[in-house]
Order: sequence, then structure tokens, then C-alpha cells
Amino acid sequence: MERHRELKEEKIGYGKYKKIDVKTKTCFTMDADKFHANCYSYSGAVCAMHYLLRQKPYRVMWGGGHVVLDDNLQYFSREEDLMGLSTYTDLKDFELNNEDLNEKPYVEKVKQIDAYSKEWADLTIYRKALKYFDYERTKSVRYSGYLVNHTKKIAVNLFSYWKKSIFYHGDDELACVDPVPMLTETGGGSQTLLFVGINMETAGSLSGTWCGDLLQIVDDLPPGYIQLIFSCGALLKRIESNHLLRTSVVGDF
Repeated sequence: MERHRELKEEKIGYGKYKKIDVKTKTCFTMDADKFHANCYSYSGAVCAMHYLLRQKPYRVMWGGGHVVLDDNLQYFSREEDLMGLSTYTDLKDFELNNEDLNEKPYVEKVKQIDAYSKEWADLTIYRKALKYFDYERTKSVRYSGYLVNHTKKIAVNLFSYWKKSIFYHGDDELACVDPVPMLTETGGGSQTLLFVGINMETAGSLSGTWCGDLLQIVDDLPPGYIQLIFSCGALLKRIESNHLLRTSVVGDF
């Protein structure tokens, strides 16, 4: 969903993926399968997300349905986070999963989320995203420039990340687990860590730490921003691809 104030991007583990801009109260919503089906460089949800982040800064959340369970809402305190959650969940979801909702210490947060959920209007940008990345030919977003976190003043060199994380998808297509879903998932790392071997090179400890932060993809590293160097990928896929990648020419595309 794309909402024009500070935008949040959300993807639900088995539900929806959204970006929001609070000022104009518009959003982009995309139905999606579970986290592990849509967190890759070739995923349509990732394509739409990268397109929006290359246009301007957005608050990003890769949203999951687990937010309504096991008192997980207690970990979300910023108003903008509640706005982001409201793009795909509301009072009804919490009532269905919490019989004692009125006794929860965060019941007022739920009411606020429900109020926000009625304010959004949807935008359609998916076809624009596919055209922007020439998806029919590339089957991937473009890993160039920097993914920057304006909230934490941190940046990731996307090409460097891609080189460290790629594996073969099918017979001859290179792919990777995209860093944005992993860094911004609402489960605090619970979804990312279901990957075998995901803890390699600090990826596990980073999962969910950018959830709800203001992100953007830019060409150049902003002055004063610290570069974060890491990789992320299912261990089995990387092992299977390793002997082929040693003889492959890896280039930007």
C-alpha cells in the first residue's frame, strides 16, 4: 500500500502487502501468500515495494497476521506503526483471536488501529512497477544504489548485498532474499528465522529491526550514514548454487 504522508509498506505473512502515506491517506495494497513465498527478488510484492521506495521515502512494514496473536501488539508503540498495522488489520481481527480483548492493556491501541483502518483509499501501482523494472525480461528488481534507513541513518549497498546473497532460482536465473522484507517484518525476526541457515553473517540478529522505519532507495550514499554489510539467504539454496556461482560472471542489471 502506498499512503502519502509517511508511507508504510506492509506485507502480511499470509495476507496483504501495503504501503501507506498518512498525509493523503492513500495506500497500495497487494494480496500475497506467506512470507517465504514473496520475500524474493523475483516476487511481485518486492517489485512493487522497490518501485515505491525509488520514488520517495516511505515507512515500511512487512506485515504479518501474528500481530493479533499472543499480545504481540505490545511491541508497537509509535503512532505511525499503528497506522501501518491498520492497513491490513482491524478490531474484528483482534476480537476473533482474543476472547479477553477488553482486558488487554493495549485495547486502546486496537481501537486506534480500527479507527485508522477506515481512513485509507487504495492506489494501483503494480503494473507501473513491473514496467519500471522491465520485469518480463529481468524477472527481478534492480540491485543498484543504496537502501537507506532515514530513521537510523544506516544504508545498505544493494549491489554488494546482492552479490553476497544470490543463488540460482531454477536452471539459470539468479535471485536473492530481498533485504527489505527481512529487515522490516513485524514478527521481530520470527518469520525470517524459519529459513535454514538465515543466521549467517548477522542476518538473523537484524531481522525486524527496521520495522516501521522511514526507508528509501537512492543512487548515492547520504553523507554521515553508516553502511551496513550483511547477506541473507537460505543455507541450502546457497550451497546448491555455490559451485555454479564460482564460475559465473556477476554483474549489475
